[in-house]
Amino acid sequence: DEYEINRINYNDKISLKELNELLSTEKGLFSDLPKVLSEKIIFRTNNPEKVDNIILNYKDFNYTPLSGTLNKLYKKIITGESYEKKE
Repeated sequence: DEYEINRINYNDKISLKELNELLSTEKGLFSDLPKVLSEKIIFRTNNPEKVDNIILNYKDFNYTPLSGTLNKLYKKIITGESYEKKE
């Protein structure tokens, strides 16, 4: 799944580039090379919980699914709809 990390404040001394370098040292965290834009990192991961645990230490950054697909999935689960593709 694809996610983004956005900079939302400037209170911490860590830069977006430094955060990306920190995350990149975690083995197996990214499925492909992260894309660093002006104030965000876009990446794919199979370990969103691990990323979330790291980001919790940095209050200046926000971590969310890129496409919003996860929100749609939650809504379907809550309403009892199947989220598998129908044939």
